[in-house]
Amino acid sequence: MKAFGTAFLKGEVQALRWLSNHLNNPEQRRAVLAQARSKKCSPALIDALRTQHQDVLTPSREAHLKALEEGDAAVVVTGQQVGLFLGPLYTIHKAATAIALAKALSKESGHPVVPLFWLQTEDHDTAEIATSFHPRHHDEPLALAISYDPDTRHSVEHIQLGDELLDLHRQLNESMGHLPYAEETLSWWQKAYKPGRSMSDAFAHMLMKIFEDEGLLVLNPRTNALAALAAPIHRQCLEQAHTINELLIERESALQEAGFRVQIPIRKECSLPFFHPDGVEGPRYRLELREDGFGLSGRPDAFFSKAFIFETLSHAPMQFSTSALMRPLLQDILLPTAAYVGGPGEISYFAQLDPLYKQLGQRMPMIVPRARFTHIEPSISRTLESLSLTSQDLSLPEREIAKRYTEQEGSRLSDEALKANLYEPFARALNNFKDEILALEPGFEKTVQKTYGQVERIVDKLSGKIQNVRFHQDSQRMKQVKDAQQTLFPFGKPQERVYALPYFLALFGVQAFKERLFDAIGETFPWDTEHQELQW
Repeated sequence: MKAFGTAFLKGEVQALRWLSNHLNNPEQRRAVLAQARSKKCSPALIDALRTQHQDVLTPSREAHLKALEEGDAAVVVTGQQVGLFLGPLYTIHKAATAIALAKALSKESGHPVVPLFWLQTEDHDTAEIATSFHPRHHDEPLALAISYDPDTRHSVEHIQLGDELLDLHRQLNESMGHLPYAEETLSWWQKAYKPGRSMSDAFAHMLMKIFEDEGLLVLNPRTNALAALAAPIHRQCLEQAHTINELLIERESALQEAGFRVQIPIRKECSLPFFHPDGVEGPRYRLELREDGFGLSGRPDAFFSKAFIFETLSHAPMQFSTSALMRPLLQDILLPTAAYVGGPGEISYFAQLDPLYKQLGQRMPMIVPRARFTHIEPSISRTLESLSLTSQDLSLPEREIAKRYTEQEGSRLSDEALKANLYEPFARALNNFKDEILALEPGFEKTVQKTYGQVERIVDKLSGKIQNVRFHQDSQRMKQVKDAQQTLFPFGKPQERVYALPYFLALFGVQAFKERLFDAIGETFPWDTEHQELQW
């Protein structure tokens, strides 16, 4: 089975059957935007947004809040877990995409469109946010982490940063203090991520500092005000839990039959909300359907009557939180959402969600892939040029990189020469004998074909070993390739999925970095969703 998000990014017809791409259809785009603008934010939500932004108001942010308050604005939403030092680079790519898309939609429609970043503070997977990685030339990536309990099920909103942050900042300074913009940008990180502050507040502070001129709004749902607004949606999801569960299972089966992997497997008789039975800051568990009540996933001994759950929801809504499949629904019920900007995994969520939206009478927003970038600094560009390699070559196995590099030099031991002098003469000779062999015994056809393949594989294996040895004998080149590979594909993964932002801001500066992102994303339609390499 294949990944739905990847198929959607490629524009495959089979994927578009399950999730429409309205963004690049002008009529559909305008219709979705108009429908979003017809929805108003509740006064309670406006109050909550103003409270969360009272210490970080800028003219552009105030203009966005006022537009929402006046009821003439749509919203472009994106979001992410609140990772250490903003998590991987794709966090900033998401935010920049949402800002650029909001500007493009506003320019086209003549109406305000507000970019908003939804903090995923309800999640309890602390392991995913506790560590950040940073490039170091000629050395392994710098791994920085906060301590945490691996067995915790508490919402990450309640993580408080401790004195260990002082040592993390010291390591950042030692690693990148020599870079051109380090003095300015590292001080920003120190002011945001400091002992005594919650992880979510640190994340929000830094994100809003970076995009203060663009007026990016940031919303934390793990507050009393937002919990009260979410309570009716939790109630609906619990009251209709059995029907919703069946619809999601049916959708899961249909996607699988179409050849797609589902991003979030649906468990039978599981509801969408989580419950915190031991209090707001206690562990959270998925509510499971039981006869005349609810149980807890992972707590087989637990049972709560329906009356108890709904009474608790009424007077203590903070004891409930959303799952990954419920979060988009909550966003789009509370906000006048025109578009959601997400990565391939999140796009796969929405392929599963259509029946849920329909069941609760909601319209799905436009689903827009985030911008995808690889940042190539000048030293890496020079290395690639000197080796006659492309950045994508570095994503290949080491043996293939060695082959491509050694091919540039020319040699009697090159891959091309070895095949020309070993395999091709053999293949010609066997071909000369082929008719006589088959005349002797027609049943040897498969054997002859197999012999071609076996000898070709033997020569290929020998050549691969030779190219690898030639490559490694040039130790200076080997170091350059390793360094470039580690910068662009750390741990064999795309750069934007591993490295955090501090190094890149210290190297390029905040303003230049933002301008480069916005220039690459653009503000015109049709919207470009291709991966881009940014040469610095």
